[in-house]
Amino acid sequence: SDLPSASVGFWRVFLAAVVFAMVWRFWPQKQDRDPLLPGPYLWHLIAGGVFFGLDMWLWNAAVNLSTVGKATLLACLAPIYVTLYVVFVLKQKLRWHIVSGLSLALLGTVLLIVPAWEMRPEASPLGDILGFLGGICYAGYIIAVAAARDRLSTLVVMTSTSAIAALVLFVPALTSDSFIPPHAFSWISVLALAIFCHVFGQGLIAYALAKLPVIVGSIGLLLQPVSATILGWIIFDEAMNGIEITGAILVILSLILINAVPNNKQASETPGP
Repeated sequence: SDLPSASVGFWRVFLAAVVFAMVWRFWPQKQDRDPLLPGPYLWHLIAGGVFFGLDMWLWNAAVNLSTVGKATLLACLAPIYVTLYVVFVLKQKLRWHIVSGLSLALLGTVLLIVPAWEMRPEASPLGDILGFLGGICYAGYIIAVAAARDRLSTLVVMTSTSAIAALVLFVPALTSDSFIPPHAFSWISVLALAIFCHVFGQGLIAYALAKLPVIVGSIGLLLQPVSATILGWIIFDEAMNGIEITGAILVILSLILINAVPNNKQASETPGP
């Protein structure tokens, strides 16, 4: 898309919210998935939407100010923040295969991203800071969505968080250089982002978070840089070197290790005090 990053982010989540709302309207909902629930579930939805909107805003800015590789790596550190939350807030003890898999996945991600670090030697340290903050916001989004999915359906969660994220991004998008897509190609671009990246991509993530421990789900997201690197090789002829191939293999092996041991919805062997 030729729109500014804030506008791209707004149209992505806004159009996705419209699609989710239309599907929700015509898709039969079970009674036990009533979206009008009191208590923490409403706050989980609000927190998820705010965190995702901030993540898109910060990460898009980080890409422009830092290197793509650094911004991606900092965003991919979300599993670390999720792990810290589970250990220190939820007081859970991690199982050995989770710790081993997380370590292996992070090592693979670093190796995967390292070759891109020098692509933008003029990168600003501010971009790295924004990327770091974006990764924290993405971790907050994952935690909030996982909590909401304990009781709410995927459609309720994704419709609500997408709409809230659009509200977060509306002002920065409106005040950017260009808000409305100027021609058909721009509309096709943002619509494709909304459908493929958000409705299907984030929608499947939200669906999976009801079936997996939150740490396992967050580590699975490290397949994103692996997929991007491989697709860049196939589509744009950006050949992978030995370091990148090694990193991709390590991430894939980490997921095999994590899923080799049966998981339940809890990420720990025994809860803490």
